[in-house]
Amino acid sequence: MTREEKIKSFMNRYEISREEAIAMVEYDEETDKMTMGEINADLSAEQKKAIKDATKTTSGKQTERKPREKKVDETKKHLIEIVRSALFENEIYCEVTNDEKTIDFNLNGADYTFTLTKHRDKK
Repeated sequence: MTREEKIKSFMNRYEISREEAIAMVEYDEETDKMTMGEINADLSAEQKKAIKDATKTTSGKQTERKPREKKVDETKKHLIEIVRSALFENEIYCEVTNDEKTIDFNLNGADYTFTLTKHRDKK
């Protein structure tokens, strides 16, 4: 974008006079040429601290996550065993794929999965 286009853009966007738009373009050009040292010299201590906080990155060291201990639900285990027993009594052979959750079996050539879900207590 040329300097003249920038001036016209600022005049239209901010509804300002040509002189004000020229001043804005000159300020932009001046700050574009500034080094980081010159820019930082113009900042207050508060502004410097805000920039430092905003650009902080975490160090390479991160906290280790411990694997969550899964509690065995004896009720679910018992219910799965009841369903498994009922299937075997009816000569439907099955496989318990998860002790507290699923049983896979085949009936009349079709594969089925029985999944047991325990809902959380309502608050």
